[in-house]
Amino acid sequence: MLASTDFWRNPVTTTVIAAIIGSAGAVAGNWIQSRSNDKALNQLRGQKELDKISLQLSEFYSPFFMLRTQSLALWRQLADPGATPGSGQWSLIDHIEEIRAEVSEDRRLIVNNIIGINSSLVDLLEKKGGLLDQFPPPEPLLIFLSHAAALKRYWELGTNIDPGKSAYVKFPKGVDESISDSIVKLRDQLGIISSTA
Repeated sequence: MLASTDFWRNPVTTTVIAAIIGSAGAVAGNWIQSRSNDKALNQLRGQKELDKISLQLSEFYSPFFMLRTQSLALWRQLADPGATPGSGQWSLIDHIEEIRAEVSEDRRLIVNNIIGINSSLVDLLEKKGGLLDQFPPPEPLLIFLSHAAALKRYWELGTNIDPGKSAYVKFPKGVDESISDSIVKLRDQLGIISSTA
């Protein structure tokens, strides 16, 4: 028993044991710190992704959606009942001369509002296009840029566009669906990220 007590009182033994315990504590502390750093890094990544999606929704998709909703409501006041934008059933670009020749100013004011909204949409695409959730942008959005320019130009000229000309670009099918699909996708991602944070 005495020999056993001497072993524990030996300064070399206590130094070695203290070093082992200290090393184990340092290793455990480093491991805990590493896990803590990984968790903090993952939270930071999640927050950055949340911020990015929130920016996409608030700075691009929501304004685009609201402007298109206004434009569609105005277009429905001009179009034949039951017509759908982009379907080819009724295109404003084909009725410029007819609307400009009307005695009443009502439909001309509607067209001016639509052209103003189109200008805002073009502005949004040009200035905030980097917030799109895909690159290159969906084809309907690219065609819309050409359509908006053609409609504005020929409205100012007061003439219909000859369908055979390259400047003839009808409103593209799929603009609203593309925007709505992206909003749903981004909102779903937002929910997933929020639930894991």
